[in-house]
Amino acid sequence: MDMGIEFSAYLRYVAALIFVLGLIWGVGILLRRGMGHRLGLKRAGEASLKIAEILPIDARRKLVLIRHRDREHLLLLGHEHSLVVAEHQHNDVDIVSGTEALRILKKESIL
Repeated sequence: MDMGIEFSAYLRYVAALIFVLGLIWGVGILLRRGMGHRLGLKRAGEASLKIAEILPIDARRKLVLIRHRDREHLLLLGHEHSLVVAEHQHNDVDIVSGTEALRILKKESIL
């Protein structure tokens, strides 16, 4: 008789474990099928931060153009410091070449 009670308790534990794992699996399926964007979750291939261009200036510094959603940020990266040179809305950005960017930075005495 004591053996039957233990067996039914184990059976309930296994059934509860299967139920909880099923819930976790179901929520995962819902998030992957499109509910995740409502919660602010991204899929693996949908990165909102992208490196658009890298321009080496010298051995220690480089210009990096980064796009984040609808904004672009021009960064001057060095070994000891980093500097945000410009920030623009993606719609308002004037496209300039790398040499034009260097000329602007030298003009503003950043380099």
